[in-house]
Amino acid sequence: MALTLMIVDDDPQLIRILSMFFDLEGYNVIPAANGREALTLLSEYTPDLILLDLMMPEVGGEEVVKQVRTKDKSPRIPIVIFTAADTREEELRTAGADAFITKPFSLDGLRDVVHEAIRQASPT
Repeated sequence: MALTLMIVDDDPQLIRILSMFFDLEGYNVIPAANGREALTLLSEYTPDLILLDLMMPEVGGEEVVKQVRTKDKSPRIPIVIFTAADTREEELRTAGADAFITKPFSLDGLRDVVHEAIRQASPT
């Protein structure tokens, strides 16, 4: 059974690229154009991982992490943050992000971070 990724970014071109890449990797992809849309979709879907841009208008990535982590969702959804912002990795991990990657990134590097976050979240 294919795993499901939610990809959240306000850049439609990056959403298309990442959606195609992870589709070819065998994932089901749920795209979200911003944090507000992601939170709405999360009321309908429980992805295996959320790939989340940090800096977005209206509802940013940090707020999405907070809201996802405060909801009583089971199982716990791993969250990978990607951003061009100065890194505050420790803060983001404390807030509930599982992994962090800085833009620009390679698709192979991002895939490895996603695979590792899913592996660590999986019960052994």
